[in-house]
Amino acid sequence: MHPEAGQLDLRPDSPAFATWLRLISARIVAAANEAVRTYAVRTVRVLAVGAAPASRVPAQTPVAGPKVPQTPMKTRAMASPRTRPSLPRAVSIRRSQRRCSGRPGQCGS
Repeated sequence: MHPEAGQLDLRPDSPAFATWLRLISARIVAAANEAVRTYAVRTVRVLAVGAAPASRVPAQTPVAGPKVPQTPMKTRAMASPRTRPSLPRAVSIRRSQRRCSGRPGQCGS
């Protein structure tokens, strides 16, 4: 809440919920003002979907949890002998999909 601007910031969990909040923003303003019996809220701003920003209070040191073993990164050399022949084809398909990027006329079709 920004009291000097009368703006209430909301951060939804999903894009669908963000759309719904934008649609009912007038009702949110009315309900908030009725709850506090003043006209403190004039606008609602729906922020980007995601987690709330970090608090300004210094975080406590995290408690050490159980040790998780580090697994090695999977590479082509670690692929099974049956899948190794298909790896170059899979890589070429991924590269061609990146080049096309869905724009008409770039994929040769």
